[in-house]
Amino acid sequence: MSKSGKGGTVGYVVPLGFSEGERFSSFEEFNTRFKEACQANNVGFFKRSVQTIEAAKRKVNHSFRPELKYYYVRYKCVFSRVLAGKGQTPSMTKKVLTACPAAISIHLRTTDVDQFLQVVNVEWFHNHPVSKKAEDTDSDIDNIIEGSPEYENYRAVLAKGERIAKLAAVSDNKRFQEILKNLDDLIFYLKCFENEDEENLELTKNNTGELRTY
Repeated sequence: MSKSGKGGTVGYVVPLGFSEGERFSSFEEFNTRFKEACQANNVGFFKRSVQTIEAAKRKVNHSFRPELKYYYVRYKCVFSRVLAGKGQTPSMTKKVLTACPAAISIHLRTTDVDQFLQVVNVEWFHNHPVSKKAEDTDSDIDNIIEGSPEYENYRAVLAKGERIAKLAAVSDNKRFQEILKNLDDLIFYLKCFENEDEENLELTKNNTGELRTY
């Protein structure tokens, strides 16, 4: 992961190990490696636009190997959609003033003898802090003193969590999955900005736009 200045915007270059032109014999092959790379580098992407091979067959009148699954997929960083505002708090939307440009696209290609998915576009620049991978901090609660402000914060959030759990317990499956997704998004945002004060201080001290590697 490298810190970079790009077009006047300070952010991070987080290469995931894919290059344009790279080929995959199945979507599972690509997806497994992609998910592992995202997890290892603490970044998140979602499918911004897709076309399945079933939908593509109706237009091009061509058969494709089922293990390819998609005719094309474009992934965007989860921070490319924070400005939409849906489900986001004002404090979250203020973190990123412009949509993150990080993206990767794959497209189905055919030759006379083969069919494969090919990486056709990559952009690894993220315009927001990306947390360095750290050890799980769940055990830190053991060091919080009962009655301290930190403990009261913990109890307040725990009470909210219990309320959410009760609502989820009586929800239909669609709403239940939506609750889980929103919680996952919230956890991701909190982890991403957990070291924001230190990042801002460092940027103030060294706002040169130079490339720095951690």
